[in-house]
Amino acid sequence: FEAGQVDAAAQAYAQAKLDPADPMTGALAFELGRVAEAQNRPELALRHYMRVGVLYDDAELTGKALFHAAMLYRRTGEAAKAMQCLSELLDTGETGFARRHPQSPWIEKAKAALVQPAAPVSSAAGAPGATLAPR
Repeated sequence: FEAGQVDAAAQAYAQAKLDPADPMTGALAFELGRVAEAQNRPELALRHYMRVGVLYDDAELTGKALFHAAMLYRRTGEAAKAMQCLSELLDTGETGFARRHPQSPWIEKAKAALVQPAAPVSSAAGAPGATLAPR
């Protein structure tokens, strides 16, 4: 993209209807969340991550979207929402993510995140241009 076109493309895509039958649209929405997060636009990033987390049922795509949302909620001081995302990843109930996708690597990452203290809101993890790991 040329300078200035990324924002226009992101805005146009944000208005697009996600198709849960097409993992490509979910992957694009996830990447838009990463871009918004890198631009220090947490509300927009969370909107993208949660759209993917709610609309898709894919071990990798859904898992990483919910995990990224949890970590971003944590960094923005919304611990209860972070816990909801992690709990969704660990849910072993009849329709829970962990039951549907028991081999997903995001389950172990969610377990590890539960025992890690939250980073302070002012940490570099939420700063513009911060490295966004894990991917």
